Amino acid sequence: MEKETPHVTTEMECPVLHKKEEIGFDVNVFRGPDHGGLDVTTCSEFNHGEVTCGQYCIHTQDAHELHEKEVQKFQRELVKIGLNVLAAADAHSNPDLEITVRVNQKGFFDERNKALGPTNPLKIPTGKVVRLTFVFDEDTAGNF
Repeated sequence: MEKETPHVTTEMECPVLHKKEEIGFDVNVFRGPDHGGLDVTTCSEFNHGEVTCGQYCIHTQDAHELHEKEVQKFQRELVKIGLNVLAAADAHSNPDLEITVRVNQKGFFDERNKALGPTNPLKIPTGKVVRLTFVFDEDTAGNF
């Protein structure tokens, strides 16, 4: 999993100026594209300095498609982690191990606030019953 907020840079037509601009977006995969899921961080119109326009580009079809691609990437990463930690357990049984995973737009984190992924995978002993709890740091939106 990536440790940083997803960032996408693309060339698209500015809906106000009606000319091509290079625009950088931060993507929040937990929110819809029109509700805080996209934030313009750079724009060639502003010489890649502070963007002081109304950011109407976040409401375009191109921006929504970029957001959707990042959401799908995040969902694929979620599935990879989920498949690594699945364990069969009766909901009423006492687990051998309880794990809490914190989730936010930057990724998945263990109880020490260390990012989970290839260099820090969840380690579960074979044959153990595990209760896995996901704690989301912010509201979620999307098709999870």
